Amino acid sequence: ELVIRDGNFSVDPYQGSYTYLINCIDSSYRNGTATVSIRGGNFENWNPQDNAAEGAGSDFCADGFEAVENEDGTFGVIVHEHAYDAVTTDPTCTEAGKTVYTCRCGDTYEEEIDALGHTEETTTVDATCTEAGSITVTCTVCGETISTEVIEATGHSYVDGTCENCGEADPDAPQDGYLETLAIPGFNVKFESDYSVYVYVPKTITDQYATIKVIASKAMYEGDTFVGYSDVELTEGVAQGSYYLYEYAGFAAKEIASEIKAHIVAIDADGNEFYGPEKNYSLQSYALNQIKKSTTDAKFRTMMVDFVNYGAAAQVYFSYNTTALANVGAEDYQNLATSTRAYEKHTAISTDTSYATQIKGFNLQFLNKVHIYGYVDINDQDINDIKANWYGEATYVDADGKSQTQRIDLSEMFAQSGYYLFSFNNLFSKEMSVPVTFALYNAEGEQMSNTATYSIESYAYSKASGTDNLAKLTQALMCFGDAASAYFAK
Repeated sequence: ELVIRDGNFSVDPYQGSYTYLINCIDSSYRNGTATVSIRGGNFENWNPQDNAAEGAGSDFCADGFEAVENEDGTFGVIVHEHAYDAVTTDPTCTEAGKTVYTCRCGDTYEEEIDALGHTEETTTVDATCTEAGSITVTCTVCGETISTEVIEATGHSYVDGTCENCGEADPDAPQDGYLETLAIPGFNVKFESDYSVYVYVPKTITDQYATIKVIASKAMYEGDTFVGYSDVELTEGVAQGSYYLYEYAGFAAKEIASEIKAHIVAIDADGNEFYGPEKNYSLQSYALNQIKKSTTDAKFRTMMVDFVNYGAAAQVYFSYNTTALANVGAEDYQNLATSTRAYEKHTAISTDTSYATQIKGFNLQFLNKVHIYGYVDINDQDINDIKANWYGEATYVDADGKSQTQRIDLSEMFAQSGYYLFSFNNLFSKEMSVPVTFALYNAEGEQMSNTATYSIESYAYSKASGTDNLAKLTQALMCFGDAASAYFAK
């Protein structure tokens, strides 16, 4: 080890790549077994801490010593005293800061500065009747939202028809003319050629007013989409006991599950109009109530199970309100349902060619009633004369064993597939297996066509054996018809 404690040393600049005063010429220095330790002295043209001969930055100063450049350009080796430069990173609300102290010798240390913490400010937005409010805590320094608490909307507080908080009118509150006493006490259902709902109005109400009417509405759908209500005004009531019955007719099978709404409107002798509370109903609710009552006649329970099954099949076939099928709620009573059977063909078409006008065939259509359509070949007859002056007759023995002859209006005949069609829709639910014979007559009562016989069951004979939705609808129709025939025959 070479130790230099003091003295003056100089060297002329080397005319080459290196300038050096002290150099280890053997390998001992490089492998760490030889050392140069300078603890004092002055050096000209050479920096003991940057010995180029041993490699740039080679430091020969002993630990705790450093080379300081003098004003004359020489280097003096003295004891090193730390002189630190400070660099501070300011703290934030959430993160600590620090001051880093660094000496020119490379020694360093740091001091931590605590995070400042948020300076909180609370802002409250009051809730209203319809909109939520909030309590928000925000830092005034950094702007961060620290917390937000939602205040639920208070909801309206109606007193005497008005919200005491915001002044909004209660949409459900009775308005001028509303009378709780004008309440509908109940409904009933009629099963004939179509399905009707009877709205009961007590005579104690009808006796008090000059005019009574019932405003009834039926939910309507396009496919499975609810599109609103179809309104009807019922003005004629039929007396029965202590009530007047107002008939809401014309429900198709696909509408058995459709909601009905109704309310009474009463007008007094002075023309003042009043109305009562709205009451909801449906053919489905009537049927399910009858099905679930243990006291209901067994045959009628079966008829009601078949009724809602028929409604559900119609909904599926017509893709109408299928998200609320009519037989939902009757699942546990399907053991009561009528079984399908082999259906008979009642079709008989006369081949008497002495008549220019010929009934050629039939078809069925499921509307608010089940329509039998007769296909007529008029063979150059004047259709306008037929529609204006002729009529049809339907003759049959009804479900009660009585002979019936019903006149058919031909004014609505229409063309289809080379024929003109007439419609007959007066058969009751219990008469789906009844054969009906048809013929056309002129104004003088002379028969102008051949005779042709058909029944709803004839249609089932041709359609019910399949597995498609039409077959299922036809099967459900006939099961309901068979159940109605069994019930009304009792």
